[in-house]
Amino acid sequence: MLDAARALEALALDAPLTPGDRAWIGSTASRLRALAASLAEPPPPDPEDVEDARRPSRTFTRKEAARRARVSHNTLLRWEEAGRIAPGRDARGWRVYTVEDVARARALARREPVSPLPEPVRRLPVRAEPEPVRRLDLAGWTVRVADLPELEP
Repeated sequence: MLDAARALEALALDAPLTPGDRAWIGSTASRLRALAASLAEPPPPDPEDVEDARRPSRTFTRKEAARRARVSHNTLLRWEEAGRIAPGRDARGWRVYTVEDVARARALARREPVSPLPEPVRRLPVRAEPEPVRRLDLAGWTVRVADLPELEP
């Protein structure tokens, strides 16, 4: 870009141009220099990425994951149906997206190459099995066995 800016400035000096053309060339060359300078500096890290790096086990709802990946929540659903991402499920059966899922979705949105998901693409929901409740009827009172203190033999 700096070479293009120099070429434009050389053109403005050598060629017979009108003052308006010289002004346009000068402003374009200065914009090219500013663009080259901004590209030379690395962009500051996204505060959300810094927070996610501190807590890698954090999960997000579909809406939060879509906002962080900068795509629509329907796009996340389409990618899940196509097998491009595989969110987990919480105890209620709702989709949860990990930090890695969000990073993968962001890479897909930028059309960067991503590694294929392992086959089969399937995460089983994490569900807590309810413990069976046993009840005792003691002189008209119903007591859950789980509420009774442990008795040592």
